[in-house]
Amino acid sequence: MNYPIFNTLSGSEKTQLEIRDLIDSQLKTAEIQSKTSDKQYKVSIFLTVAAILISLIPIATELLVDKPNYNESIIRLTESQSKLTEKVSEMSIYLLDLQNQVQTLEKENEQLKKNVN
Repeated sequence: MNYPIFNTLSGSEKTQLEIRDLIDSQLKTAEIQSKTSDKQYKVSIFLTVAAILISLIPIATELLVDKPNYNESIIRLTESQSKLTEKVSEMSIYLLDLQNQVQTLEKENEQLKKNVN
């Protein structure tokens, strides 16, 4: 059997219950917002650190990766060219010396031919 429920609360008691319910709902909303803002803060920190790391990568690669030093390459090329020029000069002198020896031998050969005849 259903008995009728009589509202025994007075108007001010009803208002206080409604206010209490409203405060509880606001508290739950504030807790949810707090958790959300905490997550946003952590994500923001993570993204900031990631952005800093990403911006440092080009600098680190510049420092760590051995890039060819063009000045050193030019110096090495100049040194090797100098050595080659020196070799060519030595070979020219040697060729001149050989040419002189050949001319001397040809003269001696002509003299020997004259003496034999």
